[in-house]
Amino acid sequence: MEENVLFNLGNLVASSKDEKELIRMAQIASGKNIKDVSPATLPDGFLIIKVPDSEEFQLINVQKSRFLR
Repeated sequence: MEENVLFNLGNLVASSKDEKELIRMAQIASGKNIKDVSPATLPDGFLIIKVPDSEEFQLINVQKSRFLR
């Protein structure tokens, strides 16, 4: 039997077809100086997921999420 599970990973920050642009946004949101931003490293506390059946990526801030026990 197939089971669907719905849960909140965190707060959606942005969506884009350009994964590198989302990495730049995450670096700026994490407080990095705009001159030092590079699309090479995703900062801690952020997650990028690819939307199924789409060419779009979503940037999620997992630092702000609250998990229920």
